[in-house]
Amino acid sequence: MRATVFLCRRKQPVGTAYKGFNDSLAAWTQHRYMSQQCGAAYLNTFQQVNTTFSTITQLGAIEIDTWNDYEEGTEIETGIDNCLSVNAAISGSTLTFALSGAGDEGFTVDHYTVYASTDGQNLTRVADLVPGTRSFDLAGQGVAQGTYIYLKMQSKLGFLTQMAGPLTYN
Repeated sequence: MRATVFLCRRKQPVGTAYKGFNDSLAAWTQHRYMSQQCGAAYLNTFQQVNTTFSTITQLGAIEIDTWNDYEEGTEIETGIDNCLSVNAAISGSTLTFALSGAGDEGFTVDHYTVYASTDGQNLTRVADLVPGTRSFDLAGQGVAQGTYIYLKMQSKLGFLTQMAGPLTYN
């Protein structure tokens, strides 16, 4: 996989990044396929650009390449699947959670947010947790018994965000 850096008419370098490609569903298909690799393809194209450019020698622009035909899966609007799901449970006052899937938390997850809701619709932020955290004590956080608890896995820019819950805090 290679990212591309090309020169515009004014000889201004422009980099490209992309999330993958699969034209097997398109009517015009040539059966080309580049796996998204749970977001690694996207991150690797940026890494490739970073081998040439840095904070000292900066790249003036980078574009996110999409062909924007949903049948080949390059559109960015739907997000990039990081192949992770978050599963949560409450025991006593402790919220515990685990990740499942083939993705890499360290590359694609920014943080976790614990929310409380009395009606299951309006959420109030209780706490933000760093990646690697797997439990949180709800005691002393001003969360009343019977409140619904949600846990949001906030992914890094461009990646899909996941939400677990509602869980009832009793």
